[in-house]
Amino acid sequence: MCALQDVIEKQLGKENCHVLNVDVNEGKKTLDGIITGGDRLVQKILVEVEAFLELNDYADWNELPYFSFIGYSLGGIYGRYAIAQLDVCGFFDSQDSDDSEDEEKSEHVEDEYRHLFECGISTQYNNVK
Repeated sequence: MCALQDVIEKQLGKENCHVLNVDVNEGKKTLDGIITGGDRLVQKILVEVEAFLELNDYADWNELPYFSFIGYSLGGIYGRYAIAQLDVCGFFDSQDSDDSEDEEKSEHVEDEYRHLFECGISTQYNNVK
């Protein structure tokens, strides 16, 4: 993925993006399953995002223009799992939302994922629900 990282940084400029090339599931670490590996990825993301927000003086992730996941093969599955777990723990919740009415909830859901992009390359998504 280093070549992809180089292309992204060249196209967007290093000052306009932060690429986290995660190595928490390299080698034999894939043998302990999607859940364990996905949880390792979630922890790495949370630590990295917190550090990035603090370093760049952002209040929360919603101030970022984009939040993308790109995974190759099993990495795509880990990415989908991580997105689901981050969603469950409220990572993508808008900090200023008021969910008092159904219409507002619908708008909140659309707004909540406006920055999210996930791409799996050579990833087997068969039977994923």
